[in-house]
Amino acid sequence: RTVDISFLTTSEGVEYSALTTIAQKGSILNATIPEFLAAAEDATLYRISGNIKSLSVSDQYHNANVTIVDGAGNEAYLYRLVSNEKNIEELGLKEGDYLTVVGKRSSYNGSPQMAQGCYIESYVSYVPATISEFLAAEVSTNVFYTIKGTILSIEEINTQYQNATLTIQDNTGSLYVY
Repeated sequence: RTVDISFLTTSEGVEYSALTTIAQKGSILNATIPEFLAAAEDATLYRISGNIKSLSVSDQYHNANVTIVDGAGNEAYLYRLVSNEKNIEELGLKEGDYLTVVGKRSSYNGSPQMAQGCYIESYVSYVPATISEFLAAEVSTNVFYTIKGTILSIEEINTQYQNATLTIQDNTGSLYVY
């Protein structure tokens, strides 16, 4: 929203005026990908998250066209995504990384997308690893891994907290996932 403020002063019978505009950005709405896709095209800013499904980085314009996907398979296209941190190509983003982005809802040829000028609010880059590589790695609070395996057993599925405890295996070992 914006407001124009006019200042008027008088000195020795002469009037002086100045006009200024103050702009305030609105709040950012947290949304799921389906909620974002169903939203109207206007000035509202949305925050959505998902894993990178595909990306095309432009070294020339320092932006990227990205498709993110949530856990249910819903996809959102991010047109000319930028980073406020540094040039987007310097981030080393790759498929599977987790993004939280902010931008406006727009469309192209009837397909919904996040408008040019959308930006990365945060991201987590994952290191692909086998189970044995993961188990041999140093304990760290700032390195995140993605591990693929076959489910051996499911100990618990908690519907209240929407999580599970299970054991997976690959050709290098097994891993208890709590």
